[in-house]
Amino acid sequence: MRATCICSVAAALVALPGSALGQGVELAGAYLIRGYADHNRFDPFLSFLPKNLNTDLPGEPPAYSYSLVLWASERLAASLEDQSLVLAVDTGVDSIELGDVAEGQDRLSVDGLAPDEALESLVFLREAYLEWGFGSGHPLVATAGKKRTVLMDGYFYDDHGFRLGADWDFAEFGAWTATASATALLPQHYFPDADTDLALLHGSLAITDSIDSVTVGAIFLSDRQDVLAGMLRDVLAEDLAANEKPIMSMKASSLDVTGDLGLRTLYASGAVTLGPATFRALLAFQGGGGTLTWTGEKPTGRTGGSKQEQSVERETDIGGRLLSTEVQLDVAGSVSLTPFFLGASGTSLSEAKDEGRFDQFLTLVPCVERLRLFFGTNGTMLATREYRLLGLGSGGVNAFGLQAGWAPTADISLSEAVAALGPARPDDSPFTKEYGVESDFTLLYSVSSVLGVRIEIDALFPGGYFADDDPMVRGVAGVEGTF
Repeated sequence: MRATCICSVAAALVALPGSALGQGVELAGAYLIRGYADHNRFDPFLSFLPKNLNTDLPGEPPAYSYSLVLWASERLAASLEDQSLVLAVDTGVDSIELGDVAEGQDRLSVDGLAPDEALESLVFLREAYLEWGFGSGHPLVATAGKKRTVLMDGYFYDDHGFRLGADWDFAEFGAWTATASATALLPQHYFPDADTDLALLHGSLAITDSIDSVTVGAIFLSDRQDVLAGMLRDVLAEDLAANEKPIMSMKASSLDVTGDLGLRTLYASGAVTLGPATFRALLAFQGGGGTLTWTGEKPTGRTGGSKQEQSVERETDIGGRLLSTEVQLDVAGSVSLTPFFLGASGTSLSEAKDEGRFDQFLTLVPCVERLRLFFGTNGTMLATREYRLLGLGSGGVNAFGLQAGWAPTADISLSEAVAALGPARPDDSPFTKEYGVESDFTLLYSVSSVLGVRIEIDALFPGGYFADDDPMVRGVAGVEGTF
């Protein structure tokens, strides 16, 4: 169940102009060309296996790999007074593997798909939606169509989907504006995947001014497409693997899990600026559950005998917590320091097994810009991101870090982020090894709006959770811009 996303590409560029209700036609575009050099490429399967499971596996990627990523987009917004039509067409994220490739891997992919599969899925039409404005100055704007949607600052979902929604600036209090938003979304990326078996409702209330903001919201997810069920199965399988129980892990991963699950996510976020310090925080709680059916093969009891299929239905409770905080300190003009923390809860294996209780914080298509290797929002994975969790398996994640930024001129900026990564499992978990330390360096040089230069050096120094202690290093160099 793949939900490809170019959120990292879009975030790396100056945002394209949106539709402006009024009258006229706007045409804008963006492009990106990047080269990648990887040592010990971060693989979300091979890298997470304990040492005794990571030997003699077929298809292991080479120690050094190189790729070229190309992306271009054009956006047309045609407006007539109170209505506008927006179309965004792009090339897809085209990834070309240079040098040796792993067994079974295509040298050319488009959004992580073979080119013919991408064409069949209409991947090149990113957005196609209508907007209507109501009232003087359009305080109420309604939207219908395929549009990029960001939920919970990207921690829960950042992708394109089929959306019906409205944003209403219903009140002003001096410099403050109160906005109510409501959205119904089918969170599938491609047209053939549009299916009401996975649907969500989102509502929020935001009060903002130029330096402060407060938002409270709720997300209600109905999943009959087994996306969440597959995540919970993988949580158990990876937890068993991490506890060096390979046979049980393989049995768990082979289970067919189906069910009708409901998930409620309540969140609050805010930002406050006090002098040289800006504090930002996001807090979220989840609850829900449903009935899961676990289906697998059971041996008949004799060696070499046949196997019969068996199914077990189980009531499942889901709960989770997420906290993201940061304090940006403007130290001296062009220098800033930002300590940050991200915590996403994990699951107790015993509670999941004995009580059907999962305290994992569940997400759909999260996009976390920091810690690019660990969270997989950079490199060729920007085109192959799937429905997935924050963290590894049932471990969740606790990330404590510090980011330093320096902008010596208006056109040049440098940043370095370092974070210690560990699991957020309950105390009864038998596995508590740390994930490691990640370092991300970024240099941006804006020649003009049409041409910008980006250089990145990312490194993840593995902790005891990983199969070996060989650092994972990625170098990135490229140009990007808007026009």
